[in-house]
Amino acid sequence: MRFKGKVAIVTGSAGAGIGQACARSFAKEGAGVVIADPNSKRTLEVAEAIKKDYGVETLGVVCDASNKEQVEEMVKKTVEKFGRVDILVNNAGRELLAQCVDMTDEQWNVVIGVCLYGTFFCTRAVLPYMIKQNYGRLVHISSVAGFVGMDDGESHYCAAKAAIMGFSRAVAAETAKYNITS
Repeated sequence: MRFKGKVAIVTGSAGAGIGQACARSFAKEGAGVVIADPNSKRTLEVAEAIKKDYGVETLGVVCDASNKEQVEEMVKKTVEKFGRVDILVNNAGRELLAQCVDMTDEQWNVVIGVCLYGTFFCTRAVLPYMIKQNYGRLVHISSVAGFVGMDDGESHYCAAKAAIMGFSRAVAAETAKYNITS
């Protein structure tokens, strides 16, 4: 029970991928878990399933990580229920395939919005609580695509994932004095 007494927010965690696997791993180790995802039905179902499977407190919050107001509300609800935020897993992501030459502004903005702005909005929203408690763990899910690029219509995704790597290093340097790792 390495995370007993800790609270983890995991974005993009109502699907069957990395986010839900992270949420389940934290719950298995005793953490209270916040399932944050834009899919309302799955979000509540996953939160209930994790609570039942692991016997931990959960909170399902419908949240589009690219929406600053929804992110702030999600963190507010987390603190109201649990009194703290210890871990944030920025897992929310989006892919819309389009070659750069054909990509619309909307396609670019949706992917950058969820992947990069979402990471920023969520991190910024939890930091005041982590700084106050002098503890926090920030996990930013990136991709090898941020290093090597891809030729299948993901230039916006590659750009966002590369930016997340730099963001993570910068936030780590900024917050190390508060016992926050990134």
